[in-house]
Amino acid sequence: MLDEFGFEIYQENEFPLAYLITIRTFGTWLHGDERHSVDRHGSNIYGTPDIPPNQKLEEIMRSELKQAPVILNQSQRTAIETAIRELCEQRKYFLQTINV
Repeated sequence: MLDEFGFEIYQENEFPLAYLITIRTFGTWLHGDERHSVDRHGSNIYGTPDIPPNQKLEEIMRSELKQAPVILNQSQRTAIETAIRELCEQRKYFLQTINV
């Protein structure tokens, strides 16, 4: 719906039109990374500041890893994509795009 100036009217709705689901593998996006990050303690709320880049924090996080970061190979990426597509089909979800 548009307002008198031709702009879409924002509607407060408890049900989202879509979801953007992003999942990272272990150790590939640490706090302090140049891409910024969020955590479970207040910086994961819409409109609140995220964790800015901090090389020292990233180094500390990397030093505390108990295993190597997980990088998926082609076979793993294919299996994950297949599983996501199958789930969306079973649940009748419209999958707009996917990148594993």
